[in-house]
Amino acid sequence: MVITEEFNHQFAVAAGLSPGEEMTMMKVVSLVVLVFGFSLNALAVGDPNNGAMIAKACAGCHGADGYAKQPMHPNLAGQNEKYLIWQLSAFRDGSRPSHIMNEVAKGFADQDIEDLAAYYQALGTCK
Repeated sequence: MVITEEFNHQFAVAAGLSPGEEMTMMKVVSLVVLVFGFSLNALAVGDPNNGAMIAKACAGCHGADGYAKQPMHPNLAGQNEKYLIWQLSAFRDGSRPSHIMNEVAKGFADQDIEDLAAYYQALGTCK
């Protein structure tokens, strides 16, 4: 739900708040939403150490160092973490078709995907 100015105003009127109290309430609500949003984002951070363990299974195609040895496989080292999360999630739910990656990604939990993405981003520059 998007909190709009009109919603805040209607809530303040229903609560019997004065215009000054209404402005204070809007600032507090905005701050809570902002802090809560950052907190949720912080929870989504992957563990690159765990990602390194999971990535051992990926080395056959994407290289032990995240640099693929065959041109048909993409390099993953240094790739943007959010992009990798998006792509691995798409492979898992089937919205990005790939005979191999759809099957591989089915076994990943959300945390596995976040850990893999953090690991590959931490490896360095994407080539």
